[in-house]
Amino acid sequence: LMKDQVDRSNSISDQEDIVLGELNTLEIDARNFSEESHVVSNSCYLVENEIDAISRVKLMSIPFDIQINWGESNNAQQSSSSGRYPTINNLRLAYRTNDKAGLCRDEINAAFSNAAQLMAFTLGLYPSLITSTIRIIPIHPCAKILVNLPEGQSVHNLGFDTSNVTDTSNHVPPRSITLFLVLLSQLSAHVIAEM
Repeated sequence: LMKDQVDRSNSISDQEDIVLGELNTLEIDARNFSEESHVVSNSCYLVENEIDAISRVKLMSIPFDIQINWGESNNAQQSSSSGRYPTINNLRLAYRTNDKAGLCRDEINAAFSNAAQLMAFTLGLYPSLITSTIRIIPIHPCAKILVNLPEGQSVHNLGFDTSNVTDTSNHVPPRSITLFLVLLSQLSAHVIAEM
């Protein structure tokens, strides 16, 4: 009888150890869940704030200041040395560098990047014009035009590729300018027709 009591006592003790171990594991899991729940709640709160902030942004309210002044300059000397250029956000939009005017690759790249952004925003307003054949990618430092034809794909830099150190040209590739002007012409015609 005594041996049965000892066996039962050992069995109960073993079961208590197992239950206490499981209780300890459960408490650890509950604490981990509480911490993870707190992290997830904070992440959700931040995402909700981001969504709220983004919902208040109107893409077309992003200013694009475009000026084309082909008239006579107030300062004749400045006009002859620096040239007259159309500007977008006070960046001169040109196809080649001009050392006399202080027009460098970086300014041309930034101007074409802004022009590509404006075109991409406008294309977003007219989804019927979006095609997989020609796409404009408004990235900085050099915007790109992607052409996807049955004959093959090509990428055209709308500016100077600053990652290519061997490229010493002083002008934007003519094919890139032509593609940009064709896209701009089609977009402008469509916008005017929709008015």
